[in-house]
Amino acid sequence: MLDFRGKIESGEFCITCEISPPRGPNSDDFEAKIKGLAGKVSAVNITDNPMLSVRMSPVVASFLCLRNGVEPIMQMTCRDRNILAITSELISACALGIKNVLVLRGDMPKDGKPQGVFEVDVAGFLKIILDLNQGLDFRGNQINQKCDFFPGAALNPFDEINNLRANLLGKLEGGAKFFQTQPVFDVSSLDKFVDVVQEYKANVLVGVIIVASEKTLEIVKSFAKGMYIPPKLEEGISKFQSKEDKEKFGIDFALELIHSIKNTGVFRGAHIYSPANEKLILQLVSRL
Repeated sequence: MLDFRGKIESGEFCITCEISPPRGPNSDDFEAKIKGLAGKVSAVNITDNPMLSVRMSPVVASFLCLRNGVEPIMQMTCRDRNILAITSELISACALGIKNVLVLRGDMPKDGKPQGVFEVDVAGFLKIILDLNQGLDFRGNQINQKCDFFPGAALNPFDEINNLRANLLGKLEGGAKFFQTQPVFDVSSLDKFVDVVQEYKANVLVGVIIVASEKTLEIVKSFAKGMYIPPKLEEGISKFQSKEDKEKFGIDFALELIHSIKNTGVFRGAHIYSPANEKLILQLVSRL
């Protein structure tokens, strides 16, 4: 059976999703979610203190994924670590069998708490991974075994076209092998992005967020720079009264969108978010 890297490199359409580590040392609920995803997705992203919330280390949480038969994509941010800590955690992840790493800048700290580190940017972080894969630390010293990471990065498909092209090219040259995007709600809004993806033959998984309430939609709108939100989504959410009907609509909408993404023949997969209710992810992937 192909692993996530093998599926991406063979051109298989992949389904990934995003689960946050537990807020404390008890991992029972987290592991139950992971077990529910086993065999239903290609890999699971493990977030890194998302939205500045305190969570279990993504290294440990990713290992728990492996222990429960699910391949992790370990997210790591530039925000929380200096070069030494980045290198140490990557070596630890390698020792535990974790191979997929999604490099992110990280959410900006608010009011100075916590303080962001940002000793390296995404390009610098990718360079550390590239060096470790060649058996070197950030000083160029040899380590006792080469790592075998499969690095990825994020893309904003609605960025200004020149910025998008430069961002994608820079991350490809830095060693990124796959990309996951911010949420998308209509494939027809991606014409320019499709052209860039095809131009650079990039392995892109398009973000799909399950919108199951007006509150979630309002949160999406708050960061939806350039993002097109179709009237069908807004009208559908407001039409239903019960929580269950809204959730069903949100899942149905996401399923239809995933099929549209696959039908483009351009993208390597879909990446599913449901930050307000991660259990909806299990319901969605069970229907794929």
